[in-house]
Amino acid sequence: MKSPCFEVYLNGELVCKAGVRERGSLGVHLDWVTWEAEPFERFTLGIAGYVSETNTSLRWTQEQIKPGDEIKILITNSDDFTEGTPPPPEDGETRLKRKIWAYNEMKKWITPYL
Repeated sequence: MKSPCFEVYLNGELVCKAGVRERGSLGVHLDWVTWEAEPFERFTLGIAGYVSETNTSLRWTQEQIKPGDEIKILITNSDDFTEGTPPPPEDGETRLKRKIWAYNEMKKWITPYL
């Protein structure tokens, strides 16, 4: 079985050709995030995947984008794709800090509705 390849372009420039050789998943996501508590707004283009056999997460990009950017995704069955990279290993202290940060951010969002 041939897995799909996602050719992703940002403003006409090839970002990557994402694909996995084994069973797994691929995803392209666009995020817009803003918070009322802080003057913050962010747009992000993320391309990630997962290889089932090795239980490995992969990432091709996670980059900031802006209004007016054009994103094009071409789905092919090509074996000519860029290998994704696994995320760097996380030590226990870094992981705990990230979880505490996420908890505090969610608490900010939820508290006004309680």
